[in-house]
Amino acid sequence: MDKKKFATKFAVSFAVVAVSVAAYLAFGFFFDVFAEATPLLLIPVIVIPVIACDKVRVTLRAAVAASTVLVVLSVAAFCAVGVLAQPVKGEEICCGTTEKFTYSRQFMRDNYDIDQRVVIEVWLPEGYDAQKSYPVIYVLDGDSLFEATAGSASQACARGDGDAIVVGIGYGYLNPSFARGGIVWQDTEHLRGRWRDFCFADDTQAGYMPGTTFGGDTKRGAEYTSFITDTLVPDIRAKYSVDPLSSTIFGHSLGGGLAAYFMTQYDPALGENNAFTDFVIVDNGYLDYYNRKLADFETAMTAAGGATYSPVTVYRIWGGAVNPEGDAEQVDTARKLVEFGYDGLTSIYWQPDGANHGDTQTIGIDCAVKVTLDLPVQTTSVD
Repeated sequence: MDKKKFATKFAVSFAVVAVSVAAYLAFGFFFDVFAEATPLLLIPVIVIPVIACDKVRVTLRAAVAASTVLVVLSVAAFCAVGVLAQPVKGEEICCGTTEKFTYSRQFMRDNYDIDQRVVIEVWLPEGYDAQKSYPVIYVLDGDSLFEATAGSASQACARGDGDAIVVGIGYGYLNPSFARGGIVWQDTEHLRGRWRDFCFADDTQAGYMPGTTFGGDTKRGAEYTSFITDTLVPDIRAKYSVDPLSSTIFGHSLGGGLAAYFMTQYDPALGENNAFTDFVIVDNGYLDYYNRKLADFETAMTAAGGATYSPVTVYRIWGGAVNPEGDAEQVDTARKLVEFGYDGLTSIYWQPDGANHGDTQTIGIDCAVKVTLDLPVQTTSVD
């Protein structure tokens, strides 16, 4: 190969690498998901051997154009997955205002050993008055559930059913596929986001997904819940006029499990310093783990003479259509809370007929708003 041809092919190959790496970095920084953008780096692996072939005659313009097309198609494929996985649809936000602030990756890494930023969205009701005190709903999986929850709260506000502040806790992605960290491959889901932060290192139960185990030092459930109770909730209470004795945590699926964990950590001795007073637990996973933590709740309540500091509501929703074999376990857990008979504790259980795992997201949103505003909710007897 003569020097001119070699120089051309080298320059073309360099351009292909530069375009691919630039696209990878741009996509990674924009969506904060570098791992899932790695297929972009396969472009030079595929293209450069073709360029290097003696029988292939190339020009810089043609190679860069081909690489650009591959980059565009790859990015379009990633984005298409995201478009197909939109946040949960619910009632539209019809009034009020939304604010957003971020705990940086550096802050989370330095303080909680979590290598990811956390983005908080806050919906304030129409006519928000800093001189009033508002109940507040904290929404786990805020990337996918905040907007619908704020929509439901805004509709309740517009109807005159009451006002509440809604706080979404997420990672700032555009849709739930990015929030879960599984843009294309479901087997990467456990590496990021909720599969890390919603799980505890001392939970050794096998994961839902093949090859995952809920255990080990990669799990950040203890750190993430500490962030929420020790940093986020105090910051919200300092920034907004909220009622510390009317504070709901709402979670679905793995988030439902985290909401259940928060319930087990309620301690009457903390009084107004409890992060949450109401717990909306929807289709929670890993029931055995959170049932073991009920001992913490029993100990705290016994020490307080069997009475909560202020009214506490535990509302469990279980869509048995997705996992009928888990029905008995869920009912048994709900029954335990009833049998405790603690003063000030209201335990409610509801199993919507035929509801699958997806259905219970929107059901849970509606019920979280109603529990927070002291509106009637559906119940199923566990007697």
